[in-house]
Formats: sequence, C-alpha cells, structure tokens
Amino acid sequence: MKAVKYISIIVALWASFIASANDSISIDTSTYDMKVAAILPFFTNLVVDTIGPPPRREWRMREISMEHVNGLHWAAFRLAQTGYDVELNLFDEVPDTLDNRMWEFDDINGMDVVFGPLQQSILSKSMREVEKSGAEHILLTKVNPHLLNSGAHIRSILPAQTQYTDLILNKLLTEHANDNVIFVVAGGADLPIEQNFMHLYPVEPEPYDSLLADTMRFDTVLGSRNSIGTLAEKIQFYERNIVVSLASKRSRSMLSSLQSVVQQNDSTEIYVYAGSDIKDLGFIDLPFLTRTRTTIPVSGEVDWSDSTTVEAVKIFRDLYDTDPTDYAIRAHDALLDAFSRKLDAMPLDSALLAQDSLASWDLSSLPAPIATQFKWSQTEEDGGWMNSTWELSTFYKGQWCKTDTVPGLVPFIEPQLDEEGFYIREY
Repeated sequence: MKAVKYISIIVALWASFIASANDSISIDTSTYDMKVAAILPFFTNLVVDTIGPPPRREWRMREISMEHVNGLHWAAFRLAQTGYDVELNLFDEVPDTLDNRMWEFDDINGMDVVFGPLQQSILSKSMREVEKSGAEHILLTKVNPHLLNSGAHIRSILPAQTQYTDLILNKLLTEHANDNVIFVVAGGADLPIEQNFMHLYPVEPEPYDSLLADTMRFDTVLGSRNSIGTLAEKIQFYERNIVVSLASKRSRSMLSSLQSVVQQNDSTEIYVYAGSDIKDLGFIDLPFLTRTRTTIPVSGEVDWSDSTTVEAVKIFRDLYDTDPTDYAIRAHDALLDAFSRKLDAMPLDSALLAQDSLASWDLSSLPAPIATQFKWSQTEEDGGWMNSTWELSTFYKGQWCKTDTVPGLVPFIEPQLDEEGFYIREY
C-alpha cells in the first residue's frame, strides 16, 4: 500500500507540474534571449488506477519526458549563469480523451526552437505546423531518415549509424590492408548499414592508385539474426584475422555465436570491429573484449576527467539531487548547441561593426555541451541536418579507450607448429 501511495504522489506532482503547460519556466522573467518549446508525451489526461500498477509504457514515457525537461532546464540554468535567459514552454503531445490536441499553432508561433514530439506518429502530424512557425525543429529520438528531408529547419541530434562506417573503413584500409578481413552480414534491420559499408569498401583496388595494396583482401559471411554462417571456416590460422560485424542488439544470437567462434579459436590472432550496440550487451565477456581488442564507434561519451564537465554535473545534482540520465544529457547538449548557433547567426550592433568589420560573437563564454560536440551534415540540398559525431573506442587493458590513444598492433608473426602439429606457445 505504501508503494501505491508513493506512486500516486509522483503522478500528482507530475500532473501539477505539467498542468500549467502553457506557462513558462524561465530563469529570469524580465527578458528572454531564446524561446523554446518542448512537445513531449506527459500523458496529463491518463487516469492511473491506484489499485493496480500504472500502464508501463505510459509511465516510462512520462519518465523519459521529465528527464528531457530536466536536461533542458539544466542547460537554461547554466546559460543564465553567463547572462543569457531561456524561456521554456512545455506542451503535452498526447491528445485528450476526445482526441483533441493539447497545443495550438499560436503556442509555438514565434518560438526559436521546438523539441519533439517523441512519438513518430504524432511527430509526422506536427512537422508542418512547426515549419510554419519558423522555429528550428530538433528531433530527440530516432526517426525515419526521410522525415529529415522535409526542410533545412529540421535537425536530428542522434547520430546516424551510416556516419560511422567511414571511420571503420579508414581503420581497415590503413592498418589491415594485408590481413584476412571477414565481414559478417546479419541482414534484416541491419541490412541498410551493412550495404552502405559494402558499397564503400574497395573490394578491388582502383587502377593506378598506389595507396591501395594489390593484396587487399575482403571476404563476406552471410549470416542472419540467429546464425554466424560459415565464419568458423573463414578464419585462417596462419594469418591475422579481422572480423567485422555492424550488427545491432537485434542480432543478439548472432553476436553470441560470433563470440563463441572466436573463443574456440583461442590460438589464432583475431581482432574484432563491431557496431556501437555491443558495448551494452551483457553476455559479451571481458576475455573476449580483451583478446580481440574490440573496436566500436561511440558518440555522446561523457569525459569525467574534464573539470568543466564535473562542475556542470554538480549543478544538475544541486538542482535534482541525482545524476543526469542519458536523456537529460542529450537534451542539455542539444539546447546549448542550438543557443550557440542562434547567437552566432544574430547580427551585431551596427556601431560595433563600423569600428570593426570582422567583429563576431564570443561563443567561448557560453557553457559547452558535456557529451557531444555536434558535427552537422545536411542530408541533401535544402534538406534537414543530422548529427554525424562519432569516434572509435577500443577495449584495451581492461577499459574502453579512444582508439587513437591505443598503441598499434605489432607486426604479425606466423605461428609455428611442433612435429606433432600442435601450436607452439611462447611464454
């Protein structure tokens, strides 16, 4: 019964917080330098039965919405400390019981930035009105890439996976041109990124290009979500083997089988390049990561050794008595990036320009994002923008390190066999 009462209190607090959705949350109401709207699934009209547990999906989406709000408020608070003010307006993206929308065009007209909605079905219905408002439209979740082509005002803060294939490809071409490279294809939902990698990989060296070795090798294994295919047959004992798999967590069974095949070939030199999801799969064990020096693309990593980051997180802890979640950090960084771009685009005072025609805004005084340094790539001419910030991380000496800081591989030494055909181990 105590747990039920506690949940009811939390719901009441959320309801009272969002009920004034048309009101503004700001640091200083005297003046505003940026107007922001967040359209998120608060489910303000959801009736929670105090006898049974709340609906799991709606409850979690409420939590995610509040985590985004906390991140936006955190960024606004940091901007206020440097003399800039942000007006934050909250609207519920979920229609009421009569299927009427909880916000109108006049609510977002004149806004500088609109965040959300999170649900793609509702987002599709809202995009045209956000465009008409003249606001920059920032998407906080993964969406159909075709939605980004609706206009240059749209930005997706989650980096597209297709943006990291170049990083892995460059690593393979510069360090493993003469190794036995095996690319494992899972297919299914992972097929688009796998096809992109195959399209970019120079299976045959271009003519008259001395930078590409004629001995470059590349083999493909056709697997599936549940099968590793013929990978075991492709691994060569007398060569350095590079296994590449861009499969996501949807292909858990295949990645588990990949780990088993590598572990069974414990006397063979094998290194692994994998997709970003492998870091979060609990069944991938440390011996596998250590032995294969697994390398993956990462984005949005917090540098906890940076003093500025630590001070920024302390502000969040003072505000909410907890550490920021990934959603809070993502929203925080996105708002700071949007504010920086808005300030950079604002015209300077004419009198100042008369004195110095090269004068510009000093953006160094603004608080910086703590996890993502945004690098924007336009999808097509007059299309939207996607974040393409990725870097490679390698598991080395028991921890994930930036790949650029990890020592390179020593020259490959062909293994020797004794008279009985067994591998000679060197101690």
